[in-house]
Amino acid sequence: MVQFTADTEQLCRAYNLQPQEIILAFALASNAPSPDAYRLIYHVSSKTTNNELTGTVNALLTNKPSLKILIQRIKNHQNPVTLKKEQQQAINAQSSVLYNQDGTKKTEEEIEEIRNELKTREGLIANLIDSVSIISGKDKVSGLQTLAKLQGFDKPDETNEEEKRTYFLPWVSHCRTCRLMQLYKQVVDQDAKTETP
Repeated sequence: MVQFTADTEQLCRAYNLQPQEIILAFALASNAPSPDAYRLIYHVSSKTTNNELTGTVNALLTNKPSLKILIQRIKNHQNPVTLKKEQQQAINAQSSVLYNQDGTKKTEEEIEEIRNELKTREGLIANLIDSVSIISGKDKVSGLQTLAKLQGFDKPDETNEEEKRTYFLPWVSHCRTCRLMQLYKQVVDQDAKTETP
């Protein structure tokens, strides 16, 4: 059984990764060829081609976004152990979509359930609340505004009392004295006389 250092174990907990993935991240951050690094760390046979291993590494980087974050922190000479609490929660939130708490990959049914949850209003609100709690700055303001709109808090309080108004329109028309109206009345009267037997 392989024993890993306390620092490696701490990185595993912080980034929600396996120890081999931590070692792979350090190798990739130091610009080691990805197929060779993967072959050595995971003890892959020499029969596997470099193209297959490159595809495996790319799939691993796609499925585990925390691995990319770790590689970037190492490349930027930042201490990978000193993560801010917000970054740690963001990593956990990202990896919780594809992986369970114990590190095993979620089944298609579980992933589909998460997708269906995001199709409902309640599911969107719940995910927004979780996301807003781990971000800060402009992103947090934008998330809070979206959350307020979904919950209907963006509108001012409306009273339920109906407003009743009465309008009075005075008769100011001069139709009876209008020349055109007089001609119309004559035509109507003539038509009425001709129609009656």
